[in-house]
Amino acid sequence: YHAIPGTSEHQTGLAVDIVCEASEYKNEPGFESTKEYIWLKENCYKYGFTLRYLEGKEAITGYLYEPWHYRYVGVELATYLMKHSLTLEEYYNMRAPYYALYEFFKQKNLVTERSNNE
Repeated sequence: YHAIPGTSEHQTGLAVDIVCEASEYKNEPGFESTKEYIWLKENCYKYGFTLRYLEGKEAITGYLYEPWHYRYVGVELATYLMKHSLTLEEYYNMRAPYYALYEFFKQKNLVTERSNNE
């Protein structure tokens, strides 16, 4: 999956994809079974990062769950998001720009949900 040109958070300089040797340096669902992912998920907020695209919140963010994608938001906001299990869209009370497209494709069974075993 790739963001539409000009919409990637990576272009802001605030987002990073984190992978590790155990996941063969790939940003794929297998990363979430690594000790590195577990540490990141539990500690990223302490350094001002948030797991950007949470599982189960795809319709809110407009992106599939990406356990490797982190965004810097500052310690205070990252802590709040973590404590309340919120996405940036929920915090700012906004919908993803492509929410309608996501819902349309989902209704047509054109969205493939990834399982943790893929």
